[in-house]
Amino acid sequence: MNLAISVTTIRLILGIIAAILVGTNHPLLVAILITLAFLLDIADGKIARARGETTTFGVYYDILADKIIIVGLLLVLGYEDYISFYIGLLLFIREYMIDSIRTVAISQGTVISANWQSKLKGAMFMLAILGIVWAQVINTPELTYASNILGWIALVFSYVTLLVFFVKNSQLIRQAALLKK
Repeated sequence: MNLAISVTTIRLILGIIAAILVGTNHPLLVAILITLAFLLDIADGKIARARGETTTFGVYYDILADKIIIVGLLLVLGYEDYISFYIGLLLFIREYMIDSIRTVAISQGTVISANWQSKLKGAMFMLAILGIVWAQVINTPELTYASNILGWIALVFSYVTLLVFFVKNSQLIRQAALLKK
């Protein structure tokens, strides 16, 4: 396991611990863990590229860790009524659709990496999540409200990127639909 994959594993663990702690009386700890996980998300790819350790597994593991952390946190924050539960649920559905196409692509020997729209979507959700958890620490309802709005904007943007993803990969989808087992 290379350093970048180790960093991804650490951020995944931090994100899961933070999600577990959301409903407890430790908002500062939750906010710090989520902030660290998101900072490590920035670092892992840079580390892989700087060290020449970029791998297909690393690309998919990074994407998977992003999805687990972001969707998991949105679902837990929704369950605890910090954000609309539907944001997490609809994002989960969208991510499942994307992963289905990625799985088909892998079966055909094609790697579909995250594009800039995916990274922007992720950053918008990260900012919404950070706003919500830090609003609990500093007791700022306006920040919670603004973060909820950003969450809805990010969700709409994520479905626009889903359409772009389907159009961009329509040939792959058509070919896969014609394959016989």
